[in-house]
Amino acid sequence: MTRTLLTGAAALFLAGNASAHTGAHGQSVITEIAHWLSSPVHSAGTFIALAALVGAAVYFRRRKA
Repeated sequence: MTRTLLTGAAALFLAGNASAHTGAHGQSVITEIAHWLSSPVHSAGTFIALAALVGAAVYFRRRKA
């Protein structure tokens, strides 16, 4: 069940359009975050970072129990 939910969430996340850079230097933080999370180029790094965080959380939770 969890794997199905994660696969579905990843499919929905990757299916959306990427927020393009506006080229402006004064972009808001929200615009930058939206770009980093939706861009296919940046999403690989985002997934790697999320996987590392989730892995660490699972490791420490199982170690504590």
